[in-house]
Amino acid sequence: MGDGPQAMALKELVLQLEVGERVSFAGWVPHGMAGQYYSAADVFVHPAIWAEPFGRTILEAMQFQTPTVVSNVGAPPEVVGDAGLVFQRGNVDDLVQKLEMICRDNELRQRLSSNCPKVLQAYEPDELLGRILEVYQQVVSEQ
Repeated sequence: MGDGPQAMALKELVLQLEVGERVSFAGWVPHGMAGQYYSAADVFVHPAIWAEPFGRTILEAMQFQTPTVVSNVGAPPEVVGDAGLVFQRGNVDDLVQKLEMICRDNELRQRLSSNCPKVLQAYEPDELLGRILEVYQQVVSEQ
C-alpha cells in the first residue's frame, strides 16, 4: 500500500481490530522490490470501482503465481481469467466471501495459482501481436 490519504485511517483500523501482527504498511515500494511482496502474499486484490481498461498489477501478481480477486468492472475480470475470482464492485460482503474462499480452500488457492502461467501466456508479446494482426486482417478483408 502507498502513503495515500487513507493511510492514517487504515492504520487506526488495524489497531482497533488488533490485527497489527498480520498487517504491514510498506509505503511506496520501488518496482524492483514489488516481487517480494507479491510472492509473500496469499492473495492479491484489485478492487477497481471504475471500468479500468486493463490492470497491469494483475499480471504482476500472476507472475508470482499469486491468486487474484478483482471487481467485476472493466477489463480485470477478463484479464484474471482462471487465475482468480471476481466480486461485485462495491459489495464488501462479496469481496469478503471470495477472500474467505481463497484463504480457507487450499485446493482452490493452488488451482488458481497454478493457472497463472496459462493466463499470462495470452499476454506474451508474440501472442498479443498475433491477435492484433488477426483483427487488422479481418477488418481489412471486410472492406
